[in-house]
This record gives sequence, structure tokens and C-alpha cells, in this order.
Amino acid sequence: MDETSRQKILDIVQSRIEQMAFLRWLGVRIHDIQEGRADVLLPIRKEMLQIAGLLHGGVTASVIDVAGALAAMSALEHFSEIRTLNLTTHFLHGVREGVLFARALCIHVGRQTALTEVHVYHSVQNHFDADTLHTKKKVAFGTVTFSIIPRKEPLSELLPQIQL
Repeated sequence: MDETSRQKILDIVQSRIEQMAFLRWLGVRIHDIQEGRADVLLPIRKEMLQIAGLLHGGVTASVIDVAGALAAMSALEHFSEIRTLNLTTHFLHGVREGVLFARALCIHVGRQTALTEVHVYHSVQNHFDADTLHTKKKVAFGTVTFSIIPRKEPLSELLPQIQL
């Protein structure tokens, strides 16, 4: 896929994210999406912190859910709606500021469900370079199982201007 097509896909995915009020409030940003993989960024803001000054666990779990959903959807042959069936989050370290980077991989797609694995990293800078993940602190990881609700139209019909 060329860079122009890739950027169009990222713009479309970001516009869909921004249509959801909660994700818009969170400030979720799509960083990259490929077949079966999604990278999501989330700048941490003061209103996301719990009383002890650490990022609220629900924010981290939400990022895991969103990244997992994007990875699952990108692994499907046809456009489908998905619903979270199960979300498991393991918190490794608390954070107070900076940016979260979630990398989600779709590790299984069946007829009715998809399973994703998501690793969440932290950076104190307000940007993230995915090529240096090995230098970043992993703060959480999780798995998300999704129910697949099939649609008839292929993804290429949903996005006819982009050659997939």
C-alpha cells in the first residue's frame, strides 16, 4: 500500500473514532493500522488521573479495548460490526503524565469471535516513535475477545476510493 492510501485509511479511521463522544473526549489517536495490527496513541491529561495522581485504570482499559477493536476489524475479510465480549487488563506500572502507546495484534479470527492481544507502553514525551518500543516502559497489557457480527459488503466497497 502506498503512503497516500495509508494516510487516507488513517484519516477515515480517525474520523470514525472522533464520531464517538467518549473516544473524542479521551483524545484517542490512530498511529498506524495494518492487517491484524493497530497502534493507538493517547495523551494523558490531568482530568484522567485518579485521586492518588495516577492515570485511572479505566482509561488504560479503554485504550486496550479501542486498539484491540481496530486490530480485530483490520483482520476481517469483510466489514463487520464487533462487540467486546471479554476484556482482561493487567496493570504493570502507574503513570502520571506523557503519552500511552498501545499496540494491538489480532491473534485469532474465527467465524464468530476474534481475539486480540494489546501491549501498552508509556513515554514522557508528547510523541511516540513506534520503532523504539523496546526502549519504553510497558505499563499494561491485555486481551480482548470480540463477537463478530457479519455484514455482506467487503471492506473495499465501504472504502471504494482506496485500493486495499
